[in-house]
Amino acid sequence: MCARANSGACVAGPDIDVMTSAVASLRARSNVVIRHEVGGVARLVLWVGAMSAAASGCIVPTPLSQRPGMSDAQPSFVTSEITPPPNSNIQRLDHSDFEFSFAATDPDLDDSLKVHLLANSSGGTVYTFYEEIDLQSAPADSDPARRTGVSIPHDYCRVFAAVGLTSVVAILSDRPFTTPPANTDGLTAQTGWTLSCPQ
Repeated sequence: MCARANSGACVAGPDIDVMTSAVASLRARSNVVIRHEVGGVARLVLWVGAMSAAASGCIVPTPLSQRPGMSDAQPSFVTSEITPPPNSNIQRLDHSDFEFSFAATDPDLDDSLKVHLLANSSGGTVYTFYEEIDLQSAPADSDPARRTGVSIPHDYCRVFAAVGLTSVVAILSDRPFTTPPANTDGLTAQTGWTLSCPQ
C-alpha cells in the first residue's frame, strides 16, 4: 500500500515483512498493479512504481516520520489470534466455505480499523481486491485497544478463481481506504498466506 502524495503518485515507506514465500517473490519486481473487482469486471486501479529490490511485497506505507504534525500510533495485527495462522499454507481439500478471522490492536481508541483482503492467483504482480472487514472492539473485552473482525464465509478458492497456489494478503489500516482500494492515508500493517486449492 502507499499513501498518495498531491501528485497522485505513491510515496515510498519502510520495508514490510512479507508473510508468505509467494508474496516474497514480488521483491525483485519493479512494478505492482492492484485491480478492483467490481461486478465481475476487473478494473486496474493502482500502479506502484519504482520499488527497490529491498522492498518487501507490494504494499509500501508512509512512515510516521513523513507525516508532519501527526502523532498517530501504529496499528498492528495480533498474529496469535488470526485464523488461519499467518505465514502459513491454507491447504483446501474441497470447496467448502471458510473465513478469515482477524485481531488487531491500536492504542488510538478513536481510530477506525479496517482490513482489505486481496489475492493474486495469476502468479504475476496483479493483486485483486475482494473484501473489506471492519474491526470492532468487543464490549466485554478488557483491552479497548483490541479489535476483531471476521470475513464473510466463502469458498475462497472459487472467489479468488484459484487453482493451485494463490497468494493472499490482508492489509490493516487505521484510516479509511480510498479509491483505489489499496490506497490509504493511514498507518498500516500487513500479513498474508498462501492458499492451495483443489483442481
